[in-house]
Amino acid sequence: MAAKSKILRSKPRDKDVAKLFDHLAYGDSTLEQDLIVLIIPSHEKSGKPVRGQNAIVKRGMELLCDLFGGATQLEARAGIFWDEKSETYLNDRPMLLESYAKITELEKVETLEAIVGFVKQVGRDTKQASMAFVVDGHMHFIENYAGAPKERLVS
Repeated sequence: MAAKSKILRSKPRDKDVAKLFDHLAYGDSTLEQDLIVLIIPSHEKSGKPVRGQNAIVKRGMELLCDLFGGATQLEARAGIFWDEKSETYLNDRPMLLESYAKITELEKVETLEAIVGFVKQVGRDTKQASMAFVVDGHMHFIENYAGAPKERLVS
């Protein structure tokens, strides 16, 4: 199996992209592919149902398919998150979007920017306290949605 490339193709501008890039580029995995999981929430941090979850899921599936050639959607029976700011549990029934990604694709800054941008866009548009996604077996959290694409996923 091929080892991960240590070559920085271009410098990431976004700090969340840079953090994810460093993890992937300097990790110790020798796998040729990794599983990426995007978590699409069903409820806002206020507890109100997210409007347009199906449309967001569709966009996420299309993004993973465009980047990695395919994706699978799974519905979680339940999810819960402790919001430290409000000191409350946030209950959810998220959709999980999974895709196997070639390491060489995940190491591209443009790919990471697309993933992080989408996660930030979902977090902003669905009014989340935090967004989580999994890459290379590690959960990553984003709480600041600055730099999200201007386009809204839901109106």
